[in-house]
Amino acid sequence: MAGTLKYKDINFYEIYNKKPEKSKAQKDRKKIILSIILIVFVLGSVYGFLEYQSYLSARQLEKIKTYTKNPAYVSLYKLSQEQEVTLSKKREEKGNLLRIQKALESYPVLSNDEFDALKKAGLLDIITKELTYDHESAKLSFIATVHSVGELPAYIDRVRQTGIFNDIVYEGYTATKNNQFDFVVSCILKTEDK
Repeated sequence: MAGTLKYKDINFYEIYNKKPEKSKAQKDRKKIILSIILIVFVLGSVYGFLEYQSYLSARQLEKIKTYTKNPAYVSLYKLSQEQEVTLSKKREEKGNLLRIQKALESYPVLSNDEFDALKKAGLLDIITKELTYDHESAKLSFIATVHSVGELPAYIDRVRQTGIFNDIVYEGYTATKNNQFDFVVSCILKTEDK
């Protein structure tokens, strides 16, 4: 039997370097492992980025807290708030004053010429006890005294002829102790819109 054995030359180096055919299962396993490694890397990168952003935000928040708790800045902030309130009130007051000024400028006023016309009408020659003027209604009211009731219509006609008033309302008279008569007249000044 010794003669029947055949020797085969085996090159171990060649066999060692020869790559065996990979099975499909091995190829799929390799793809899955690479995919998992890639997903872990991407998720780790996103997590690292978010942690870094959180760290930066925390540092910035700490700086803001330090800034806002600084007594010098707190007092400046309170002072600015008080000044803002004061400024707001002054703006409101200024607006109110401007509205009042505009309203006052729109009210009719007796000019010097109109006052002179009343003087010429003899209205100022009578004894005037009370003279009032309401800016809102442009109403001039007076209580005056005359010696005779017969003088009243002449006074009222002269006032009407001045053309200063839209309406003249004679409100009657009363006798006084000295044989004089007090009478009340209300006159509405002419305005641009009437």
